[in-house]
Amino acid sequence: MILFIMQIESKDDENKRFHLYFNKYYKYAKAIAYNITGSMQNVEDIAQEAFISLWNVREKMVDDTSAKALVSVITRNTAINWLKKSIYAVKRTAPLEECTAAGPSEVSDPLEIVVDRENVNFIRSEMKSLNRIYSDVLLLKYGFGLEPDKIAELLGVGVKTVYTRIARGRELLKKRLLIKESEVRRHEQRIK
Repeated sequence: MILFIMQIESKDDENKRFHLYFNKYYKYAKAIAYNITGSMQNVEDIAQEAFISLWNVREKMVDDTSAKALVSVITRNTAINWLKKSIYAVKRTAPLEECTAAGPSEVSDPLEIVVDRENVNFIRSEMKSLNRIYSDVLLLKYGFGLEPDKIAELLGVGVKTVYTRIARGRELLKKRLLIKESEVRRHEQRIK
């Protein structure tokens, strides 16, 4: 019975400590979210989502330093995920709007549209299969259209590092695509 009471008191202390950290670092989380997204519009949502995630790992918040570090990392990741989702959503809706605005006479062959989308999806999947340091930079640059300085800020690295990773990632991607292309050609020759 004493053990059960101690657990309840321990949970109360944990909850109080979490509320203390929430009150102390909520503005800090909002500042991180704003620095990453550059928009005040969704800062509250991002900070709240980050603290919901923090609630799930509250036992790791043992002191002020670990709490601030966790707030920083989780808010940063939440903001980056939000940014990726929002940019992806905009990019996903653009082709449909362009087709609707163009009208039926200006839309190219539907087969060409499908092939183009398949190529884009194939290249994107090849990018994702690269080493993470290259795939992240390439996806942010080419998949989401971010500038190198924004990518550097998001990833917490220097701008020159981003340029280097883009160049190396492109070389690796080029090699992979050339290998895949030669495999397809060999397969086509076997079929003929």
